[in-house]
Amino acid sequence: MNLKFKISILHIAVSFITIFFIYMVYDTYVLSQKDEIKKQLTRILNLNQAHMQKSLVRINQLLENKKELTQEIHLSLHNHLKENPKANLQELRNNIKKEFQLENKKVDIEVFLVDKYYYRVIDSTEAKNLNRNLSFNKKSKESLDSLSYIDQYNRSNDVSVDFLDYELKNYSYSKLEEELYLGLGVIYKEALDHRKDFDEMRKVANTHIDLFCVMKDSNNNLFYESLVAHKKPYETTADYNSNIKRYAKDEITNNPIIKTSKNWEEMSVKKDNTLKFYIPLLKEDNPIMGIPGDIILQVDLDISQEKEFFQTIIFKLILFIVIHFILLFIIFYFTKKYQSIQEKLEKENNKHKDLVNYNKNFISNMVHQIRTPLSIILTNISFMETLLKTNVSKYSSQVNAAINSLSNSYENLSYYISYKNLKYTKRKIDISNFIKERVIFFDEIAQANKKSILLNIKEKYEIDFNDIELERLIDNNISNALKNGDIETNIIIRFYKKDDIYNLEFKAYSKNLVLNNLFKKSEETLLKDTSNTSLGVYVIKKICEKNKIIYKCEKKDDSFTFKYSWK
Repeated sequence: MNLKFKISILHIAVSFITIFFIYMVYDTYVLSQKDEIKKQLTRILNLNQAHMQKSLVRINQLLENKKELTQEIHLSLHNHLKENPKANLQELRNNIKKEFQLENKKVDIEVFLVDKYYYRVIDSTEAKNLNRNLSFNKKSKESLDSLSYIDQYNRSNDVSVDFLDYELKNYSYSKLEEELYLGLGVIYKEALDHRKDFDEMRKVANTHIDLFCVMKDSNNNLFYESLVAHKKPYETTADYNSNIKRYAKDEITNNPIIKTSKNWEEMSVKKDNTLKFYIPLLKEDNPIMGIPGDIILQVDLDISQEKEFFQTIIFKLILFIVIHFILLFIIFYFTKKYQSIQEKLEKENNKHKDLVNYNKNFISNMVHQIRTPLSIILTNISFMETLLKTNVSKYSSQVNAAINSLSNSYENLSYYISYKNLKYTKRKIDISNFIKERVIFFDEIAQANKKSILLNIKEKYEIDFNDIELERLIDNNISNALKNGDIETNIIIRFYKKDDIYNLEFKAYSKNLVLNNLFKKSEETLLKDTSNTSLGVYVIKKICEKNKIIYKCEKKDDSFTFKYSWK
């Protein structure tokens, strides 16, 4: 896989990870917004339910308290009209208000006459209600139809809302003649306090809310009106009723208010920067009191910030994708020459690897070539010393020293080319005797260099170690001490155990030796160094690393010490 392709794959992977991260950020934001909206809706719903229940309880109590008064007023009007059918309704209303002191009781009344045949208001103290068709309201029609005989009286237990002036009224009816009915609308001014409570609740909710009443006409057609007071463009109730939109009971409609009332479940509609929620609040037939229809709560939430955030995310995402595609194009265009350079480097690298392998093979062959003549020289020197009785010890010692030094270099080279491939198994070793044997091996070299090797081993110890690696560790330290120590000085080898830690030390003396980070040389540096000391130190380092041996070298005055510690 070439470099250009690798970079492209990496770039695409980073792009997808970034896009996924942006999506996760947005998704987390959306979930948190949904949770926040849910909490806000729950708070508003609880406020409205509490307000509605409180208002209905208060209005119902008010109706019960004024029940007898309403009946007395209605029967008084009924009797006056029976005596004088042509009496002026406005004058009659004023007389009744004075008679019953309605101003002090915070009560007002509307008096009207209904033609039963057409269910129309033919006379009224309120001009706006003239020609009003009472059959439009299902409950009003049912109340009129329930009057079967003259002088019969019927009072509704429900409260009604006049949607032209938003007054709360309680209606009662009586039969004056066969086709003529008296209607009385009692207006309880005390009930108007619910508007103030509702306005206060809207401030507490800190959002735009509205209440809708979904009602039925006498044909079970649905229509609705807002319970939040606002001015209508109609002069009379008849005009209002004739212009209001009706929905057939089985009609399929997308109107959210009608749908919420029919299904009695929450729904939402998004429009521009507003999210509108429609929540069923109170049924027409509820345990507290009868009301004109089902109450639906509308809550408008501003989602402009969410839309801005979404648009910002989309914009940045598109910008990010565009930039990344541009970068991909640049990478494909400009990495072409670097690809050719990389191919050349790979060729050179392979060539150098081959050279290194050839070099190792050459060294390996040379080691095998040296092994045989070296063994022959050592054997024949031993025979010569045995057969010749003349005084040749001086010369044989020099030859032995040279051969031993050559042998040590050979063993280092042999270990260097094989330590990565061969397994060096550990065994029990008497290290005291082992060190003595190595000292005997280097004795002639030490004499030739006018140095003495002294041992400081007070006890006998057995350790788990590979004999070849232990030999390389000891021999290289002795060899380095012999090469770097001053003439006619001692080399002191010390081995002891302290706190379950084995300690091996090699101490020599030199006035001019400088320790330049011997153990920090790399294999590459080693191959460039022509001194045998570097190879010996490198072998020591590898043995220590393999056997978890802590190693260090110290220089103090005219002495230098190599220390090794392991468990």
